[in-house]
Amino acid sequence: MLNPKECFSPERGSSLIEVILIISIVVFAVSALAFLLWQTTSTQHSAQALLAATTVAQNIMDYLRSKSFQEIVDTYNLEENPSLELDLANFWDGDNPAPDLSLLPGILENSYLSFTREAEDKIKLVVNLTWKEPTSQLGQERSFKVATYIVKGGLNDYIVSSSE
Repeated sequence: MLNPKECFSPERGSSLIEVILIISIVVFAVSALAFLLWQTTSTQHSAQALLAATTVAQNIMDYLRSKSFQEIVDTYNLEENPSLELDLANFWDGDNPAPDLSLLPGILENSYLSFTREAEDKIKLVVNLTWKEPTSQLGQERSFKVATYIVKGGLNDYIVSSSE
């Protein structure tokens, strides 16, 4: 029978099974932490890309909001062509410079604006942004779509006149 003093004596070494078990536990814990760190970083990059897409859509809406209804109709020839799909790459020009799109790889190839003149005084604008997920190894695409109405005289006038 073992003496309790002998079990915990500094001269007694660890068995090979104990060492392998401790190493296995440490490797498992480090692997789990590394995966969590990778997942957190991936989620952060994805969130940054979505925020950048939201900002791009907001900039497009703000730019078009700064124009009059007639300027939009004339610029995009909506009198003769009541429905128009415009590539995002063709939207920006010297008057409206493109924002920083470095967080959204592939956005210029896959994104578009859609103008649909639904009535004499109402245009539906859809901004559809599609980009390659920055952290995806499979080249997965992500998209963000937002729509609004551009109304002659402003949306408030349209709501008042429609409800009468």
